[in-house]
Amino acid sequence: PTLPVAADPEWNINPIDALIAREHQRHGLQRQPAADKRTLLRRVSIDLTGLPPTIEQQQQFLSDTSATAYENVVDRLLSSPQYGERWGRHWMDIWRYSDWWGLGAEVRNSQKHIWHWRDWIIESLNDDHGYDQMLREMLAADELYPNDLGRLRATGYLARQYFKFNRT
Repeated sequence: PTLPVAADPEWNINPIDALIAREHQRHGLQRQPAADKRTLLRRVSIDLTGLPPTIEQQQQFLSDTSATAYENVVDRLLSSPQYGERWGRHWMDIWRYSDWWGLGAEVRNSQKHIWHWRDWIIESLNDDHGYDQMLREMLAADELYPNDLGRLRATGYLARQYFKFNRT
């Protein structure tokens, strides 16, 4: 599709911005001023890692006057272990991760090895694995990679259901 051209040239820097500008115009919304560097750093840090930036990180970013200062921060945050921990939590919620299994009185029984699956999720996100690859490994790592202990951890997705579906 052809991208719209916004009246304000700053909205045309990125194709996504041009699409947003079109919707703003359609709804009669005005563009807000850009956030200051400290606010921008805080927002991106909390969005990507769930943590506010440290004082040292703030000082480093505020003193960086290069044109790539923001991109450098985003790259650093995406490369941090906290990125996988933050976003892994969302995936674990969707995939119903829990350290416990059972109903009623059984709920105290722990799935003592399920943490291997949790760690695999976090590491997969930190290693930039795609959703398709993660699903393939969760459903078939034992068949696709039978000798790869690291990938076999992905089968925790299926193994965690063992107690639920194999009751006597």
